[in-house]
Amino acid sequence: MGRRFGKRLRRARNAEGLTQSEVAAETDVAQARVSSWELGKRDPTARQLRKLVRLLGDFDRSAREIADEEDEYEEEDDDDNDDEYEEEDKEEDKEEDKEEDKEEDKEEDKEEDKEEDKEEDKEEDKEEDDDDDEHDDDDDEHDDEEAANAFGNWLIEARRRAEMSRIDLANASGVSYAAINNIETGRTQNPQSKTRRRLEEALEESVPEGVEEDAEEDKRIEGLGTLIDFDPHASDDLPAHPGIYVFYDISDRPIYVGESKDIARRVRQHSDKFWFKYPIVSHAAYVEIAERSLRKQVEQVIIKFLKSNAVINKQLVKRNR
Repeated sequence: MGRRFGKRLRRARNAEGLTQSEVAAETDVAQARVSSWELGKRDPTARQLRKLVRLLGDFDRSAREIADEEDEYEEEDDDDNDDEYEEEDKEEDKEEDKEEDKEEDKEEDKEEDKEEDKEEDKEEDKEEDDDDDEHDDDDDEHDDEEAANAFGNWLIEARRRAEMSRIDLANASGVSYAAINNIETGRTQNPQSKTRRRLEEALEESVPEGVEEDAEEDKRIEGLGTLIDFDPHASDDLPAHPGIYVFYDISDRPIYVGESKDIARRVRQHSDKFWFKYPIVSHAAYVEIAERSLRKQVEQVIIKFLKSNAVINKQLVKRNR
């Protein structure tokens, strides 16, 4: 019979103002069975068709024909087969109920997943907002402070004039929030030239010549060069120069000394180490030295001076066992 029969059955039921449950009660089947008839998934038996025709009238010609053909035979054997039909119906109803329960469970699971996703999204948004608020509060707390160096003081004042928070400046310049924080708190006193240029462009203000000169003069090492600060976690801003580099923790303690002909490449190799994370590695500095033998000598001297304070270094460090 299929879907066409199902549509006619649904129209006839609606015309009589009956629900599926009411039709099910009159035909001695479960409501799920009536639903499967209307969807064209199952066909009613001749006995069930007879009951449908009596209830809803001649809504389908094929239904009437089948009912009439089976009428005489079914009436003779009704008493004998009622129990058999009822058992079959019960089994089929159980199967249909199981299928419906599965479908309902799937729908409920989908709805629950959607709700959980919404809640997770809300929590993530809240955490991001809290982080932003924390950064903003941090900005407010330190805006009244002065850095321990000329460049840091200039950056604080320039950011105030631009009415930007640290996170605003980080987003506008591409310089990390940590790098800006380190400059303004005095941990970074002489940032790389490309970092300065990015900050200038974002703030639309140039660093005064005297400020740059003071920053470089304070970090100049006679006979070697200038000590330049950088953010070791900003992979795009690492210095691609030969030289000596030092990692500092959040308390400004030097914890690792290294040398390389390409500092950027070497620092990226460290990034996979378990200890290469904030606050163990907070900021860094380097001095450019092209000659390899001189780099090695300077590295050894610094490590020997630091002794066991160079907590990450393994070579040249004697530790108490």
